[in-house]
Amino acid sequence: MSIVVWDGKSIACDSMSISGEYKQETDKMRTLADGTILAWTGPYENGLGLIDWWNAGAKADEWPSFQNKDGNWARLIVVKVDGVIEYEQLPYPQPVTTPYAAWGSGRDFAIGALAMGATAKEAVEVACKHCLSCGPPIRVADVKLCCHEWVWVDLPQGRRKRCRKCLTVEWVQR
Repeated sequence: MSIVVWDGKSIACDSMSISGEYKQETDKMRTLADGTILAWTGPYENGLGLIDWWNAGAKADEWPSFQNKDGNWARLIVVKVDGVIEYEQLPYPQPVTTPYAAWGSGRDFAIGALAMGATAKEAVEVACKHCLSCGPPIRVADVKLCCHEWVWVDLPQGRRKRCRKCLTVEWVQR
């Protein structure tokens, strides 16, 4: 299984994967060219499938069918400069609005550590120490969230809002 932790500044995950009785090291986090960080919990192959879905445009009507199976789905955590979202069994992004979060098998241990002031890396270390389904090495990615400075542009389709710093674009309907 897995542990992924967000502390508001960085995201960290373990690297252990279990296949039957065999433990092996895997990479459960990817950094894309645009700086987006993708991490997942759940079956490794399902996580890879969600990465492919995201890279193909993350279209709801192309949601992988394996995500609808009870007990055999993965959670995708997406970290961008404008915040963190997660996907579970449906193709609808759920914004993470708490100062910190943890997902996966070791989440209870990690949340306890975060509540005591631990970093994401330290929280994953705690989960790896106490949860049988989590293990090192620990991978960490630092994130600089953007305090948006919006510029407005009027177009026939509506107003476009773009951040001067991170270039995030939002559409506002008229």
